[in-house]
Amino acid sequence: MNYLKGGVVILLTCTTFLFESQAADAILTNSDGGFRYKYIGCFHDKGGKPNRALPLRYFNAKKYVNWKLEDYNFKKVIDLCAAHARNRSDVSLFGVQYYGECWGGKAGSNYSRHEKSKNCMQLPGVPGMGKDWTNAVYELISECEVNGVTYKSGDPFYIPQNPIQYNDIGCKSCSCDRGARSCHGNIKCDFFFPCEKFVPASQGDCCPTCACYSKNKNYQDGQTWINRQRDACYECTCVSSQAKCKQAMNCPVDCPNPVYEPDKCCPTCNPGAPVSEAPFTIPETTTKPPPVFPPGFPGKLERSLRLRKRVKRGNN
Repeated sequence: MNYLKGGVVILLTCTTFLFESQAADAILTNSDGGFRYKYIGCFHDKGGKPNRALPLRYFNAKKYVNWKLEDYNFKKVIDLCAAHARNRSDVSLFGVQYYGECWGGKAGSNYSRHEKSKNCMQLPGVPGMGKDWTNAVYELISECEVNGVTYKSGDPFYIPQNPIQYNDIGCKSCSCDRGARSCHGNIKCDFFFPCEKFVPASQGDCCPTCACYSKNKNYQDGQTWINRQRDACYECTCVSSQAKCKQAMNCPVDCPNPVYEPDKCCPTCNPGAPVSEAPFTIPETTTKPPPVFPPGFPGKLERSLRLRKRVKRGNN
């Protein structure tokens, strides 16, 4: 690529840069600001303030071009013209002329008053770059497009969390600022009951919803179920395909012999159920009780003596 810096004409020897076809309606995104602008086309211009198609020269991006770099990205020049146009209230259309001069005007400006031109180059990533006395005209887009949804300038919107982090559910709170997305902070979503299956929020909403689902079973509108946890129990109803749950607060604190039923949070108490007798302890004694013998043993003394005599006589 060779440039004649002192002359009006810049000679481009790279064949890619000699391609002068137009790519109308090409939408580009500003690399730094994130806003968008649309290429309208290539148009002639004439000297003298009354003759200018776009009357205001508001910036010169050409001085930032690195002419020694053969593969210089001229998209940066268009971005600079677009960024400085966006910072002004009197520019909504801008033309890039002579490889970096930024000319602008308001919506409705007669940018095509001198008819179309073929004197614009199409560069890598750039649908049009104006040469001498030629504007490659672009229009700033004031709307924001986020995840397939379009918002007007000033409209608020949310960016839902996806995928959902179950320990920290939330979203970003944003607004459309003249075509650029501006996010102000995070909003936390609180669920006051345990949810077994979340449904991601739509683009216009912040928080996800809880599906009508419990223990591998889906529920339809109007159906109810019980979500029993270790330290609490929740009564749930399916309303408009969303689970609405509240904690059961009126269960008895003291409940003898509780019997839990699948469709009820509070147990049935059975106070009349049989119970075992209270344990009993044998009292300790300080005196030794007399021995207890079988009836007739050892018997009367006289009887004992007679038995001894008989035994003795028999032995003789």
